[in-house]
Amino acid sequence: NSNPSSVTIPASHRANGYGILVGAAAAAVGAFLPWASVSTVFGTISRSGIDGGGDGTIVLVAVAIAGLCGLRFVLSHGPSFYSGGTKAMAFLSFLCGAATLAIAVYDGNNVGRTTSAVSSDYVAATVGAGIFAVGFGGLLVALGGLSQMLAKGRVGVTDTGASPRMYRECPHCKED
Repeated sequence: NSNPSSVTIPASHRANGYGILVGAAAAAVGAFLPWASVSTVFGTISRSGIDGGGDGTIVLVAVAIAGLCGLRFVLSHGPSFYSGGTKAMAFLSFLCGAATLAIAVYDGNNVGRTTSAVSSDYVAATVGAGIFAVGFGGLLVALGGLSQMLAKGRVGVTDTGASPRMYRECPHCKED
């Protein structure tokens, strides 16, 4: 039962990794999409999160870090998955997702207040889709990281083809 190749990784670990990757991708795309738009009779001006090196740049760094952690959760298998750092990477993913979500809420609130103050019969200011994509992505990353932190460690050693157990069988107590 000590065969390292028989360690079973729970499907939830990979699912959490996929959630983190999808959230990171959504937030990264959102950083490039418009966060605010102002339309007048003369045309429309849009600003994305990365214009002027703003919060969109912080979002890109945070989701890049979280994305690398999520990639490890998806691609890792066997005993190397438990070689250390899994819970720390899950916590790091959670922090990056929470920071991304906080940026989206803060900036979305600021843009929303500004657009309502600026809008008139001649000027229409709106909150762009990018801020919503960043918020959604940050939420997915944070939830994936949190779920990974709360997930059980090893599922069990199954070299007999039996279903995975939530514990490790004692070799001395094993039925013959």
